[in-house]
This record gives sequence, C-alpha cells and structure tokens, in this order.
Amino acid sequence: MSNLLVIDTSSSVCTVALVHGGQNTVKQLEGARTHGQFLLSTIAEVTSRAGIDLSEINALAIVSGPGSFTGIRIGVGVVQGLGTALDIPVIQLSSLEWLGYTAFEKYACSTVLVCQTARDSEYYLGVFTQGRECSFQRLDEERVVVANSIEIPAAVQDGVITGVGDGWMDLDAFDPGLLARLSKIDATMAGDVGTLCKLATSKQQAGHWVAADQVRPSYLKENMHYKTAL
Repeated sequence: MSNLLVIDTSSSVCTVALVHGGQNTVKQLEGARTHGQFLLSTIAEVTSRAGIDLSEINALAIVSGPGSFTGIRIGVGVVQGLGTALDIPVIQLSSLEWLGYTAFEKYACSTVLVCQTARDSEYYLGVFTQGRECSFQRLDEERVVVANSIEIPAAVQDGVITGVGDGWMDLDAFDPGLLARLSKIDATMAGDVGTLCKLATSKQQAGHWVAADQVRPSYLKENMHYKTAL
C-alpha cells in the first residue's frame, strides 16, 4: 500500500495531506507567516491521525511554485530534508497545474487557461488541455506574461475553453478577442485539496518523480525583487 505525503506552502494557506488506503487525511492552516513555524508539527499531526509512521511514507509531493517565494522555499527545504532522510522520491507539482486540474474536474472543458496575478502588472500563465483518454497535459511552458501578450495556442482549434485564476479579475487588461474565445471565466476558483491529492497520485503512478536532492523551486521569474514574499 502506498502512502503519499502531499505538501503545499506556495500560498497563504499551508496544506498537508496524506494519501493512504484510498483516503486523504488533511490539515490546512491559514497564515503565510506561520508556515515555517508549524509545517513540521502539522506533518506529524497528519501522519499520527492517519496511524502512519514517517518511515512508512513511500513518496512525497510538493507544490513547488509559482507563488510565495518564502513559502515555496520553506516547503521545498522540508521536502528535500525528508526525502533525503527517508530515501524516497518526490513529485513536483505546479500551483498552476493544480488549479487547471481542478477546473477540469469542476467544468466540462477541453482547455484551461490559468492566469494568476504576479507583480508589476504581470501574470503567471499556464495552458492545459485534455489529451487522449482524458489525460491532463500542459500545452506550453508555464511563464510570466503581460496581459496583452496572452494568446490561445494554435494547437487549440475548438472545444470549450475556460479561464481560471485571480488574474482574470483584471478583465479590462486583456484583449477583447481573447476574452471572446473563453466560454467561461472563474476568477475566484481555488485549488481543491482532493484534486491535488488525485493529481499527485496520478503522477506517482506514472513515475513522474525526482530524487529529493533534485527538487527545485519554480519561481518562473528569477529577479529577486519580483518573487512574491509573504
């Protein structure tokens, strides 16, 4: 039986979930500035509630960005340490693909444009689609963009296109032609923890993992002044 520990510290909510025996044991804490203080104790609480010892964890999953620079650094550091100590693999997840996967679970759409507010009038952008046999896949590399540079990839010919993420709250910033192609916009949808666990599990089963010492934050933009600090 696989025991998968999933961690997200990329936003103001710290999430720890243990996938075990077909169920999820979850705890979430509000307050970005407490991630470093409570992450390890939250992991201990979640594993204890599930009746699982840390030595029984088979794999780790971490939302490695984009998002809060400080939060991401804390989460990645803990996962590197745990993964190395336990000698287990790590699945790296993107906060954008988590939101996109949640959109596919919630809406009957074929393509999702995830647009999250960054800084300096820029946005984090990820484009995802349903592949063969309803597989979830990224169309383009996730990147930092300005509003008027966002285009729907040429590979997307038809189907229901949905925009999710708080970036879409700035509707006036986007090209009207782009907005006209979106069947739905949900600027307030949050990533669902159950969906995060499902995404992490699917990647684990597909063998999409790395060694703990290979885990890296995904900031998408390297200028230090830009990285969102909470």
